[in-house]
Amino acid sequence: MAEAAGAPAVDKSSEVYREARALVEAVLDLSPRLGPALVTAFERGVLDVPYCLHPDNRGAARSCIDGDGRLRWTRIGGLPIAGIAAAGTGSPMTDSGLLEALSYVSRRSDEGALEHHEYRTVNTGSSL
Repeated sequence: MAEAAGAPAVDKSSEVYREARALVEAVLDLSPRLGPALVTAFERGVLDVPYCLHPDNRGAARSCIDGDGRLRWTRIGGLPIAGIAAAGTGSPMTDSGLLEALSYVSRRSDEGALEHHEYRTVNTGSSL
């Protein structure tokens, strides 16, 4: 994959980059056209979104948020990231664990939005 001109440097050795690249390449290998490739990827479980209830989603992949706030895979299902991702590094998700993970993401997003709003208000005199 080519990098865009002026794009920030990317750490190609990072686990996140290597996982993302494996997912993108696996999808692109399924069809020369992106639309059919995406449909096939979900049908085969090459793409699988943890906890997504959509009927086209396999639901075999599972994740958790670790103690450092990082997303970790507890099961990779059919995702093409075996050997890249550290699967099974978290505890199996429970209903209370899922609620805590969602709350964590919500709190982080809300804090970021509030900080951005306060910055804009203080530095530009405008508000949202």
